Amino acid sequence: MVTSRRARDYWNACVFLAIVNDEQGRVDHCVNLFREASIDRKTQIYTSAVTLSECANVAGTPEREEMIRQFFTNPCLTIVNVDRLIGERSRALRRTIFQQLGRKLAVRDSIHLATPLDPRVRAAKLLTYDGDDLIRISGMFDIEPGGKLTIAEPRWEGNLQLL
Repeated sequence: MVTSRRARDYWNACVFLAIVNDEQGRVDHCVNLFREASIDRKTQIYTSAVTLSECANVAGTPEREEMIRQFFTNPCLTIVNVDRLIGERSRALRRTIFQQLGRKLAVRDSIHLATPLDPRVRAAKLLTYDGDDLIRISGMFDIEPGGKLTIAEPRWEGNLQLL
């Protein structure tokens, strides 16, 4: 895991799918955020290994599959394995959300929520397009040191430099 002082953002699979599927109204934000993380190195992006599987069904041709595989090897991106600790936290989060909100959280969503909360990741933001299940619980969970996990849609607000 990266241990630098760079900002730590967690990307849900749907953010990567916005890039892979060239989703109108989303792709530009996501590509520019990724480019900024890759070039400026101000942000380290984390995602669960589950994301690799979630993006596989859109691959199509062997060439496109290789492009997606290469995309996930960028040094600005850290793939986090789903281990026992994340699995147990995922289960606890599903129970907590059901008890507090009366809603069932899908297993994949609970993994995507448990991963940025993991002390080995400690992401301040979870970026997603899942407004129904994840964005609505923004600020519900504590992160270190002394903050709340922000869950929001990706928004790039930078300026493109013209050469």
